[in-house]
Amino acid sequence: MTTITENITEIATTAAAESLDLFYLGRSPYASGDDFSINFANLRAAVLSGVPGFEYLNVTTATQTLVPNTGYISNNAAGSVAYTLPIICAIGDVFEIVGNDPGGWNIIQLAGQTLKISNAATTTGVGGSVTTTNAGDALRFVCVVANLEFRAVSVVGNLTII
Repeated sequence: MTTITENITEIATTAAAESLDLFYLGRSPYASGDDFSINFANLRAAVLSGVPGFEYLNVTTATQTLVPNTGYISNNAAGSVAYTLPIICAIGDVFEIVGNDPGGWNIIQLAGQTLKISNAATTTGVGGSVTTTNAGDALRFVCVVANLEFRAVSVVGNLTII
C-alpha cells in the first residue's frame, strides 16, 4: 500500500479496499492494478482544510451574529433564526448555515455588504437578505472582499434573495 499525505488530506492507493473506512472512487489511469480511495476519517478535515478551528454551533435563539470560520445548525423550535453578517471579516473566512427546524433562517446584512449566489446578488446594505424556503435549506459561503462581499460555494434548497 502506498500512502501520500499532503496537508491534512490522506490519499491511499491499494489493489483492494482494506477497510470499511475507505471509499472506492475507481481505477487509476496509470496502472490497471492501482485502485484509489479516500479515508473518511480525514474527509471532514480535507473539506475544511485551511480553516483552523472550524466548528458547528447549535442555535436555538431567534438571533445570531455570524463568527468567521464557524458553522451553524438552526434549531429554534419557536421560529426562524436571523443571522447577521459580521462587521469584521477577512478574505477566505468561511460560514455555513444548516436548517434543521421548520422555522427556517435568514441572513441580515450590514451597511455596504452583499451576498452573491451564482449569478444573483442581494441588494447591497441593510435592505438585502437571503431567506430559506424549506426547513432543510443550507448555505456555505466565503468572504471574497474583506468585510463587504460574500460568495456562496454550496447551496441546498431554494433561497429567496432580496
